[in-house]
Amino acid sequence: MTYSQFIPYTDRLDYLAPLANNVAYVLAVEKLMGIAQQVPPRCQFIRVICCELARAVFSPARCRLLRHGLRGHDGLPVHVYGTREDL
Repeated sequence: MTYSQFIPYTDRLDYLAPLANNVAYVLAVEKLMGIAQQVPPRCQFIRVICCELARAVFSPARCRLLRHGLRGHDGLPVHVYGTREDL
């Protein structure tokens, strides 16, 4: 499996902000390959904008899901119930 074939798997790490995980993975791979300095500024700008939009949009949704998860509603992803014990 190549590094670019693994990107869809990073979507499943966090259902509410999958693009942020994709960007983090790609940044790590670029740094390991030594090509982080060759990324065009436009690409860096688009990555930042997408991550900030995802954070701004899904942060209230994440709070809502955790609040409902603490009350014991069914139908939530398993990772929500996993964080319930940490709170």
